[in-house]
Amino acid sequence: MGLDMYLYADKYVSRKSDTRIAGTDYDYYDNEAFATIVSTLQAQDLVDSEWTGLTVSLPIGYWRKANAIHNWIVQNCADGVDECQRIYISHDKAKELVDTCKKVIKTPSLAGELLPPTSGFFFGSTEIDEWYLNDLSRTVEMFEKAFNAPDISGVTYQASW
Repeated sequence: MGLDMYLYADKYVSRKSDTRIAGTDYDYYDNEAFATIVSTLQAQDLVDSEWTGLTVSLPIGYWRKANAIHNWIVQNCADGVDECQRIYISHDKAKELVDTCKKVIKTPSLAGELLPPTSGFFFGSTEIDEWYLNDLSRTVEMFEKAFNAPDISGVTYQASW
């Protein structure tokens, strides 16, 4: 048991449709990828024939008991609501988190002010130590990987405990 934390990147896969939706002008289609995903999920009977695309949620990161990161995301991206729900993280908020992590990595004495550890049910240590700093480095890695990936339409976070 404990605080398990997951980061997902959402990628939109479009397909060309005989039906045009008013006001849309898609310049990229990947009918083969769309068909492969639908077939793999055995969802041919579920997908509306007029639907022009789908969103695939790709797991791109995992932390365990990085409670300072969890708390920052809950407070800054979910209005303080912590119910193990999926939380959308805008590009601006993701960049803010990465910048904050980098500041604390560079100057650990800022941790208590900028990115304080938080306690919770099986949330792990509240010490600002090597493990804490490793969690921040891992956070920077994961988000920068998402920033550099092509065609990512969003990033979401979900915790479980």
